[in-house]
Amino acid sequence: MATVMRLPFILSNARQMFTMLDGDIGKQMETQMAASGIVVLGWYDGATRTMYSRKKLDSVAALKDVKIRIPARQDLSDLISSLGGVPQQIDYKEVNAAFDSGRIDAAENDLLSYETEGHYKRAPYYYLNNNHIVQFEALVVPKKWLDSLPAAQRDALIAAGRESALANRNTWVERMDKARTRLEKEGVRFVEYSNSGVLLARAAALYKPYMQDPKTRDLLVSLMTNRM
Repeated sequence: MATVMRLPFILSNARQMFTMLDGDIGKQMETQMAASGIVVLGWYDGATRTMYSRKKLDSVAALKDVKIRIPARQDLSDLISSLGGVPQQIDYKEVNAAFDSGRIDAAENDLLSYETEGHYKRAPYYYLNNNHIVQFEALVVPKKWLDSLPAAQRDALIAAGRESALANRNTWVERMDKARTRLEKEGVRFVEYSNSGVLLARAAALYKPYMQDPKTRDLLVSLMTNRM
């Protein structure tokens, strides 16, 4: 289930992600993890990955032949290729140098990494509706250890985990808002594609194995029809 939720463009934003994680899908994932000896205390925002570029890319079609930095991940390589770009696997610490040398035209990462590493100084165009992967993280503990605690301690720990997850979400939103305000003052242009639906259509081939698998088909269809 987690693998399906990490498919490109399957989640449109963190709001949809948490609606799923706080609902039946999240409960099913927690049950599966508990069966493996892991208890989820809370779901956290793991950041949303999008693209940014040196020159403005006015449409999805403009991604053709654009050299885009990615980490060493096959899923991202397949995604960039499906969009018409040219994936460039480059170490994170070398991104600024790659921009300076012309080795890459664009990159993908989350907003805070874009801000803190100064990528915005080389690539001032940030694409808001190209949220290709909305990531989540989980605060977990071993089930055997949790079950060994006195009931009062166990209940307190579970409650604290839930509270910390909600606090994380609020803190994350505030931090993102501050980052965007600062970046706008630095001259960053936040861009939205006029035909963003094409992104989903081009990435559709990556969904095929999951659509053909009866174990993942229903979840995939549900996520695709409930994009917010």
